[in-house]
Amino acid sequence: MDTYANDLATHCSGGGEVARYIRRFGTRHIVQIALVAAISPMMLKTYSNPEDQPIEVFHTMRAAVAAA
Repeated sequence: MDTYANDLATHCSGGGEVARYIRRFGTRHIVQIALVAAISPMMLKTYSNPEDQPIEVFHTMRAAVAAA
């Protein structure tokens, strides 16, 4: 665990790791999160990243945030 903590402190990628965790495992064990100035992982479906989400998913998220 210390190695993980050291990696987070050194590379400052904790937000990306949290976002990827949620993408892979869902939010069943999470009550609330906040990603503040986080570097999120590449989650957009592209030619080189074919297994991720189409752009329409992100348009839906943006619309939901704007409506809140």
